[in-house]
Amino acid sequence: MQDVKRYLQAARELWQLQANRGTSEYFDHCEAITVAALVVYCRPFKFSRTEGYADKLLDPEALELFIDRPDLGAFHKLLIERRDRAVAHGDWEYHKTELVSRNYKDGVLRRSPVPNMTADIPPEKFSELAEYVGAKCFHRGFDLDRRQPLSDQP
Repeated sequence: MQDVKRYLQAARELWQLQANRGTSEYFDHCEAITVAALVVYCRPFKFSRTEGYADKLLDPEALELFIDRPDLGAFHKLLIERRDRAVAHGDWEYHKTELVSRNYKDGVLRRSPVPNMTADIPPEKFSELAEYVGAKCFHRGFDLDRRQPLSDQP
């Protein structure tokens, strides 16, 4: 979650620079950084090869991660959905194309709108979620480590 927070801070700095200039010249940069933060955030919640040293994936429900913050749980689900459907895969909702003309200079003309993959992802809420998840997982890991016998460590 530290990387997520770092990336979001970098995006915030660019958004501020862009706002100060009164332009949208850094829109693509900000979106790219936010997409990177989204990918990094989702990593622990997707299957990973861990060689037995860590969980293959974190299950927020099994961990009761959002039991006291259902609002963040809903936002978490939005981020997972966005990663799965818009960033990692090309679901039609985000990556649709449209046939414009069948006879365009002896060919076809197709339009593919650029998807806004970070729409409805407020950076402040994303930062709050990363902070919350990081703290919850840190405390959970600390508790588990305290119970682990020293002889069982790799």
